[in-house]
Amino acid sequence: MRALQKTMVKVSAIVFLFVACLSVLITFSGSMTAPVCSKECDKIFVFCRYSHFYKSLGLTLCGGHAMKFIQAFLIDLSKENTLQRRVQSQVMVQWTETQAKMITSTTIDTSYKDIRKLCRGVFCRKKNQMLAGVQRLEQKQRERQDRLQKYCKLYNTSSIKQKLNREALKYLIVNDNYKTVYCYIPKVACTQWKRVFLALNNVNLRNVTDWKVIHNRTYYRFLDSYSDEEIKLRLQTYYKFFFVRYPMDRLLSCFRDKFELENDDKYYEQTFSKRIVDSFRRSIDPKSDNSVTFEKFAHYISTVGFNEDDHWATYDFICQPCVILYDFIGRFEDMSEEIPYILRQTGMDKAATFPSFHSHNTKSKILDYYATIPKVKIVQLVKLYERDYEMFHYRFPGPLAQYLEGFLN
Repeated sequence: MRALQKTMVKVSAIVFLFVACLSVLITFSGSMTAPVCSKECDKIFVFCRYSHFYKSLGLTLCGGHAMKFIQAFLIDLSKENTLQRRVQSQVMVQWTETQAKMITSTTIDTSYKDIRKLCRGVFCRKKNQMLAGVQRLEQKQRERQDRLQKYCKLYNTSSIKQKLNREALKYLIVNDNYKTVYCYIPKVACTQWKRVFLALNNVNLRNVTDWKVIHNRTYYRFLDSYSDEEIKLRLQTYYKFFFVRYPMDRLLSCFRDKFELENDDKYYEQTFSKRIVDSFRRSIDPKSDNSVTFEKFAHYISTVGFNEDDHWATYDFICQPCVILYDFIGRFEDMSEEIPYILRQTGMDKAATFPSFHSHNTKSKILDYYATIPKVKIVQLVKLYERDYEMFHYRFPGPLAQYLEGFLN
């Protein structure tokens, strides 16, 4: 008789536990709209309370079921399109990787309140930190857009109103599947962004590193290849973005990549080296040797070579930001936090990852190179790129302040 009673107690406990599980699962799956993290923690771990209560019966299933609830939560979040939900989903993934195992292992000997407290402390803190970061990023983006629009309005009232330069649309890469348009600017991590679009277009080229393939235009679709109506439609409805960089840093990066460092691409050496040296000899030093130094390169850009090549052409010339209304204006200096945002916004994060890239030149390196140039020449260069400075709120002299101290007064 006692054995029968014990069996019935166990059966009733199991039935109660099953009903409790079912009710929690229904509640959990049917109420995913509230973003309050304390409620999410309650939903995820409410089953732990029952498991903890019945641990004497050996029904220690809390950890496994908590993980199932978390997985269901992630699946539900993945169906949402809002940025907040996507951020939550990413936080949950991070959370499950680092904390769920600890929860699973400590459930049996830890009270429900302690479990819920741990959940709130870990999940809620990370979620709130990410959401706060996104809010700061979006606020910064609004400020960039406002500044650009004000500049463009001022520029267009004192000059002939700009029209879309169809020829320059050759710099805008289009992906119709993700409804995205990217204006690539050389020396602003464009190689890495091209690799992203290459992976989206051709899965077999996902891990390619050969620069000849990456910069082969036949692997991409550019906006200038569409009809006028198709161009208009894409500029009105697609997500459009581009990245800029501190102008003098970009110019230095161009020189080092094309004329100083070992490079398989001999086009610039063969096309521009003689022009640069000849220009310097005519104007500065007739006895100058055949080497291409940064001083000679800067002289060439500031006199006859400005906008001659897209590697040192202005952002205004390449991307036409006063004519095309971009959804996102990124900065090379902030790429680490802005790249994930764009990938999530466009959905490209599901199909491609952003390759690693070299950070910008250090302040000391910029000073070392620009110190070889007469100060008046630097001012001339900045004047040429004045629009890029003003449009995107880059300050002069910036990293060159130490070298130009006293000269600008």
